[in-house]
Order: sequence, then structure tokens, then C-alpha cells
Amino acid sequence: MKLFSTLLLFFLLSNFLSAQTFQRQNIPFKINGTTLQNPLTGGLNAPQFSEVDLNNDGKQDLYIFDRVGNVHLPFLNIGGANESKYEFVPNFIKQFPNAVNWVQLRDFNGDNIPDLFAHAGDENVDGAKVYKGFYSNNKIGFERVDFDNDFPFDVLTYPLNNDLLTQIPIDGEDYPNINDVDGDGDLDILSFIGGYVQFYENQAVEGGLGLDALIFELKDECWGRFFESSTASTIKLSDDIDMCAEPLVGDEVEDRSHPGSTLLTFDEDGDGDVEIMIGDSGNPFITRLSNGGDTDLAFMTDQDPNFPDYDMTAFVPFFPATFYLDLNNDNKKDLIVSPSSLNITENTHVAWLYQNTGTANVPIFEFQQSDFLVEEMLDFGTNAYPSFADVTGDGLLDLVVGNNTFYKPGGEKDARLLLFENIGNATNPSFDLIDDNWLDFKQFSESNINFSPTFGDLDNDGDLDLVVGHNFGGLFFSENEGGAGNPMVFNDIEFDWQQINVGQNSYPQIVDLNRDGLMDLVIGEKQGNLNYFPNQGTFTEPVFISDPSTAPNISKLGNVDLGILGNSIPAVLGFGDEFKIVIGSENGTLHLYDNIENNLDGDFNLVNNNFGKIEEGVQVAPAIADLNNDGFLDALLGNRRGGLALYESNMKIDGTTSIKESIISELINIAPNPVQNELKIRLDEDTSPELIQILDVFGKVVFEELNIEQKSPIVLNVNGLPDGAYFIRIQESNRFLSSKFLKM
Repeated sequence: MKLFSTLLLFFLLSNFLSAQTFQRQNIPFKINGTTLQNPLTGGLNAPQFSEVDLNNDGKQDLYIFDRVGNVHLPFLNIGGANESKYEFVPNFIKQFPNAVNWVQLRDFNGDNIPDLFAHAGDENVDGAKVYKGFYSNNKIGFERVDFDNDFPFDVLTYPLNNDLLTQIPIDGEDYPNINDVDGDGDLDILSFIGGYVQFYENQAVEGGLGLDALIFELKDECWGRFFESSTASTIKLSDDIDMCAEPLVGDEVEDRSHPGSTLLTFDEDGDGDVEIMIGDSGNPFITRLSNGGDTDLAFMTDQDPNFPDYDMTAFVPFFPATFYLDLNNDNKKDLIVSPSSLNITENTHVAWLYQNTGTANVPIFEFQQSDFLVEEMLDFGTNAYPSFADVTGDGLLDLVVGNNTFYKPGGEKDARLLLFENIGNATNPSFDLIDDNWLDFKQFSESNINFSPTFGDLDNDGDLDLVVGHNFGGLFFSENEGGAGNPMVFNDIEFDWQQINVGQNSYPQIVDLNRDGLMDLVIGEKQGNLNYFPNQGTFTEPVFISDPSTAPNISKLGNVDLGILGNSIPAVLGFGDEFKIVIGSENGTLHLYDNIENNLDGDFNLVNNNFGKIEEGVQVAPAIADLNNDGFLDALLGNRRGGLALYESNMKIDGTTSIKESIISELINIAPNPVQNELKIRLDEDTSPELIQILDVFGKVVFEELNIEQKSPIVLNVNGLPDGAYFIRIQESNRFLSSKFLKM
């Protein structure tokens, strides 16, 4: 019976792990001859910056929250003194809780561990939720703070005049200021309401409550005595410290709404009180207000509407935000200016770095660059649509990426196809950008964007032709005349090819779905369904009926429905006599369907609506192939932020799913197996493990160790584990070693 139970546990373990999270991978990319430090982070569009010690080593690392897609992006600080150098560490992403709109890491309880403040819009509250930071196995983590009061939502509150509690109101469009505003040692909050900044004073110190209290009172309804217009990018200062500035003509004080602002306070002149920097949704510049008051009563007496006026003015259309943190390890805080808008703004020059060349107490900001960190990433502005094909004819898969657009002022568009040549080998891919406007698709971007490329042999001549979808739902087509096994050579590009149109945002795939020997089209679209166009032509002349609703076309293939704004982006996978379809979506998840063969008029089977459990933000676009010939498919994913991320899937090239054992599994040896007390892990002498995990039969991590200092053999005490089957996983750099063992 025990043997049967053990075998059953192994069976369950294998099946469970086949549905586990895909593992993030990294491969080399070059641009202009330079290898990028962090190519596959997924890009940046609206980044928010905070300091955090991710691994409890005493060194401040970097955390970025991007509003576009609400994603967490942690970076280890690997720079020396006076050096800005960061390494993307996706293994830390899971340490951060779900959040929307904005996130700030601040230490509210004085334990020198950053806590997390976030907008509560995901809980339908315009307020702030709080998570307390902690370390476990030298890894940052966060636990939700339960305020245990009479308010129905678990957010920061303050009492009204009748002593009833209400949330501290913070609009999701805004970026509030959470800082020690009055200099008493606890964290206060500044937030815009109707053109005035409200000051919510933390009563922790005043009331002798301890810093954990987080009890607030509304102390000032026009902190700083200034007024920001809702109709113009104007700040009106008061000439009397005891009087609020009057609204400008045309502004209604009664209207408590605000178009969107970002706030940052710090003591810029070293006099003990804080100045404030304001970014506005309709203004590309930062306004700095100088404080002529003191810590007890703020009074803004001077303004710089084009900060910094003594250096290059930050220009971020149309909603800038500012962040104050040390980015070059010199113990002086620097300034970052970034967009806070979700669209219609700069999408590559999104991190204006100003180095502090003054002192820690009196900063002077000197402009360094407008693409901090982005210069080390693959970032194609807005959206990225990847596709693999052997363009150069050397037997290796190259990469073509389309985008929505790079930002251009005045509403102009700059959409392109970019070609990356695979300069690696069959087992170690490496990509080099060789053409940033491949086939001159930029010429079409004045009227068309969202270029989504795919390849297939439509004319049965042995080489792959090119089809490109775009925002208006039609297709571009170009015939490859290079011949089988040769570099691709394309004919003229045909616009509005065969008058096919699926509405908005066409995402094509070329595949013989009905097995009649002719290549068909499967096209996703903005409405979240799949359109099927069976080829009505011949082996050498493809012909399609243009209307997706006219038979034999099927406008709701498989009855796939990802929602009215689903943006269904398919990757059709053929496995001998079976098809599977992986579909990227607007909400950022991958959907896996099967039951496709001989069922084109029926309902496809949704195997998994969160395939791989990836976290890449919104509008995920998959390209899937076995890049390193290890027998497992890899998934390269584009997203709305304009970047790419690579994942190692658990799907084999035959369509089955399995636990993926490393191709270098001979380097891992565990003994004894079965084990009772101590498990010894012997690794190759060149292996330097960064993370060791043990997972139980249900996939739960029952043991985890980070920053392993032991040398081989590594000894783990598993005496406390219940008897059963386990899976051990070891990460070293960008590869994973794995094995199974029994605890008996």
C-alpha cells in the first residue's frame, strides 16, 4: 500500500507541476554592438521608483511599479560607489502584493524595513491600503495591515466632524505624497482635492501611540496656501500665510474633482521644512514650490514652473511625476522624472535622471539622461508583437517585432517592424538588432499602427511569406521569393490584402487548420474572438473570402470569447495530428485551448485560462518556439509597455506537458533517495546556486533558501517534512536544475 501511495504521489506531482508557473529566462540581445544589461524586463511606460533592500544585504536596491499593466519590477543594486548599475531579478516579483495605479515603499513603523502603500482601486476604494514589510530567508515580503476599526474597508482613514471614519481620499489618477511632512518622525499624507492640497497628519508621535498606529487627522485643507487650477496648468500662490489662495476665474471650488496631479516633497534648501514638486495631467513640466513657512505651517512663496530652471528642464508630456532616491550609491538622493499617464505620452524616454551634484542636505540636480534603465532594455514604445522565423536562412530562428508606435509629438505615429538576427547557435540563442525599420513598414505608420507580423508558406513554394495585421483590422502581405532554405527576399508589400478585415486590431496566424493542404488564416481581434478564413484557392495561389461572417469563414472560431476588449492574440501550435492554441489577452493572461482537430464548428476546450501564470501586464502577445532545442517550447511575450519577456514553458514539442528537467541534469545529484533526515545535494563545482526550493505534492513551497553560502554538497535537513514525494528546484543565474525525491 505504501508503494502504491508513493507512486500515486509521484503521478499527482508530475501532473500538478505540468500546470505550474513558467520560468522566466534571459538570453543575450545586442543593439548597436552593445549587449543589453536587462533586455527582457518587459519595458517601461509609466514607472514609479522606490528604494528597497530586496535581499536584506544592507544595500538599497530598486523597485519600480509601472502603472501601465500594474506590474512590479525589482532590480538588485550591483553598482559600486558612484555607479548606477542594476540587474533585473524577476524572482522577487512574487514577493509584492497585487496593486493598481500607484505604489510607494516607505518605512512607517521605524524598523528599517520598507512597508508598502498602494492605491485601493482594485477594491473599489479611492484610498490607500498598507502592507507591512518583513524579511523571510533574507527576502523581502509584505503582509496586509488590518486596521480593525469600524470602517467597512481596510484602508487608511480619518475622522469627520461627527467622528465617523472615512477613507483618506486619493484619486487613482493621482500620485500622493507619503512623507514626514511636518518633521516629527512619522509619515503624513498630502493629497489633492479640488485644486487644494489636503494635509493628513499622522498622530502616531503627537499621541504617543507608537509608529505602528497610522492614525490620521485632516489638519489643513489648503496646505501650503496655494491653488492649482483645473482648467490651466497654473499655480496661484497666496500673499498671506493665514489665507488660502483664491481659485482662478473659471474654477469652481465646490467641484471636488481634480484632473490628476503628482506630488513629491523633500527639503531642497536645508532649512528643515519641505518644498513640493507638482506634476499635472495637462502640463509637460514640473512645478517646484519653495516653502517660506516652517514645519508647523507650510507657506509656498516662490515657484519654478519649469523645474529645474538652472539645468535642462524636464519635459514629459503630458503628466510627469517625480521621485527622490539615491541611484548611484553616493549617499545623496537623486531625482527621477517619469510619465504618469497611461497613454498619449512619451513611451521610451520615460526616466529623466538628474544626479545630485550638491550635498545630501542641499541637492543640486544635473541632468544625465532621459532613458535611465530603458537604455539597457528592449523597449519598442507602446506594445510589442514578436514573431519567429529564419529570415537570414542560416537555420536559426530570427526575431521580428512589430509595435504600436514610438512616441512622436503632435499625434504623429512611428510604428515599425524590427529585425533581430539570431547570432547564437542551435542551443544558445543570441539576438542582434540588424534593422530597426525592416521592410520600411514605418512608411505605413501615418495611417496604420499596431503591426503584428506572422510567417507562413501561403503559396506552397517552400519558403515563408509575410502577413502583418494592424489597428484597422486589415492585413499587409508580402511574398517571399527567396526560396526554401535561403535568406528571405520580399516582393512589394500589398496593403489591404484580399480586402480581409476583422474590425480592429488584427492578429494573424498562418496554419492549415482544416488539413486540406492549403494554408489558412486564424486572426484574433480587439473584440476577443478568433476569425477563421479557410483558403479557397490553390496550392500556389491563396484566395480568401474577405467577409469573416460569410461561410465557409467562421467569425467565432471555437466560440473563443475573451471579452469585448479582449484583444485575442493567438499562437497556433501544431503537434502532428493535434492543434493547440495559446491566446494572449488584454488582461495579460495566456489562454490554452485544445479539442480543435475535426472540431472547427464546435467549442474548443479551454484547458487553462491562466496558462503559465505569467505576470507581464496587459495586452500580452505570444510567440512560441523551441529556441534552445531542449525539447520544450519557449514563450516570448510582448506587452503594452512595449517590451519583451521570455519564459521557459513546460510544454514539450510533441504537445504534452511535463516537469522540465534541466538539459544539464547530470550536474545535480541528490542522496539518499528516499531520504529520512538529511538530503545531500551535490553540484558541479562551477555551479553557484542562488535559490533552493522544495515543493510538496500540491506545488506548495515547503522550503526555500536564498543566497546559499554552502558549497557542494549542500545539506538540507528534511526530517520535519511529512512522508511523501517532493520536487526540488535549484536556480543558478538563468537556468534551473530539478529532481524528485521521496521522504520516507
